[in-house]
This record gives sequence, C-alpha cells and structure tokens, in this order.
Amino acid sequence: MGTPTRKTVLLVENEVIIAMSGNMTLERLGYQPVTAHSAEKAIEIVHGEDPIDMNA
Repeated sequence: MGTPTRKTVLLVENEVIIAMSGNMTLERLGYQPVTAHSAEKAIEIVHGEDPIDMNA
C-alpha cells in the first residue's frame, strides 16, 4: 500500500493570528493548509497549478 495523500485545504482569513491557529489545527488533523489573506489571493491560488481539495 502507498502512503496516504494529505488533502490540501485553502484557508481564507485576513486576521494573521486566526490564520495561524487555523493552519495549526488543519495540520494536526492531517491536512495540508494553504492560506490566503484576501479574496483576491484566494482566487489566484484556486486558479493556480496546484490542486485544492477543499476550501475553509
């Protein structure tokens, strides 16, 4: 059997402390968080080359 793939989650949060807390929580739950600090950045990430499995 192969290694399980970690799901990538896009976290959109403009408050740095909340984003850091969210990232730590997602990592503890086994996800690979990607953080955007604005809606514009989130749209760039979604339209980028790396796949996003979920949005939070």
